[in-house]
Amino acid sequence: MRSVFELDSRLSDPSEALLKDMADVEGDILLLGVGGKMGPSLARLAMNALKKTGQGKKVIGASRSYVYLSA
Repeated sequence: MRSVFELDSRLSDPSEALLKDMADVEGDILLLGVGGKMGPSLARLAMNALKKTGQGKKVIGASRSYVYLSA
């Protein structure tokens, strides 16, 4: 890895197994603790997986510090 951006891009690239699992999820996804150390990367990973599967689901992130809702 040469930069933080490159590392984050790699961490948020969903695997084929995750894409298959996300296709089976019913409803939107709620992530608790999204303001923590792993939260932003996990939220990005989930959003990227949903985009790649073409689903119109939302990723909702909740934290004591803020609430994030993807479009």
